[in-house]
Amino acid sequence: MAEFTASRQFKIIVAMKPETVAGTDIFLDTITGADVLPVIPDSVRFTQDANEIENTMTAGNLGRGPSILGATTARLDFGMYIRGTGTAYSAGNRPKVDLPFRGCALAATVDATGGAEKVTYQPTSTEELMTIYVVCDVPGGNALSFQMVGCLGTCTLSGRAGGLMRADFSFQGSLEERKDITYVGGTIALTPVFPTLKSAAFQIGSTNYAPRIANVSFAIQNVMRYLESINAVSGVAGVKIFDRKPELTIDPEADREVTSTWWVQLRDGGPLNDMSFQVGTVQYNKMQIRVSAASSPASALQLVAQSLGARDGILTLPSRLLATISAGNDDFAFMFS
Repeated sequence: MAEFTASRQFKIIVAMKPETVAGTDIFLDTITGADVLPVIPDSVRFTQDANEIENTMTAGNLGRGPSILGATTARLDFGMYIRGTGTAYSAGNRPKVDLPFRGCALAATVDATGGAEKVTYQPTSTEELMTIYVVCDVPGGNALSFQMVGCLGTCTLSGRAGGLMRADFSFQGSLEERKDITYVGGTIALTPVFPTLKSAAFQIGSTNYAPRIANVSFAIQNVMRYLESINAVSGVAGVKIFDRKPELTIDPEADREVTSTWWVQLRDGGPLNDMSFQVGTVQYNKMQIRVSAASSPASALQLVAQSLGARDGILTLPSRLLATISAGNDDFAFMFS
């Protein structure tokens, strides 16, 4: 039977797994369905970093000799919708964003307390490097695979009132090779339903200020750099995180100053506030975002910028708030419960 061998966008997969040896491929060209992340297909963007070194040694002639190609590195961007598991959390039953979160230097802590199980993700200084394959199905044979090692990333969570909460990841790593391998699809999870930003219980500050907000975003903003190595196959061993600047962005409706005290905070740099909100309300299918990381959030969120805008004809105060640290790695947490 004849068939055009066009590679469909919806048949792209992203496979991810923690490495046992830093910068060493854990898959070895073979992935399983359990390694495949349920990514949003049209969000996947793979980019090989420019590595051309121009050759201008042309003995007085115009033009170029063949370029030299240097270190091979790459960036991968993809999105996922936030969802729980629908059943009690355990070491072996975690949300699908578990591995990408861990690849963003977030440590996972599982609380297996009966009837109140939860998984909490909090910043850590101990990184967990990932091997990532981007695999494109090509009908009639093997699939095209882009294979990255020593990968770390950053993430931005964003959502609009009544809609889904989306996690957009950006990973960097050493591009080990491109290869034809066997295509393996992941497992479709039909339940639970995806939670939405309703009854989010957003609050900020000791007075539990709860303005009307349509859009919310929380960006980890990890700062990553490549570790160059003349001994590495690609010239780069992998990636390391050197800093982060987590920020919350909201668009509260414009209101009286006495209600929010925004001006005092912008003028004085404080007081700092606690903050929390959630996506979803059903047990085992909800996630809380909070600043600070403590279960009862401490005052650690600082308003650093605000402007006057409009949304659908309503005046707003677009605001940028910095999640600060107190004792180190305690600036924020994501909790699935």
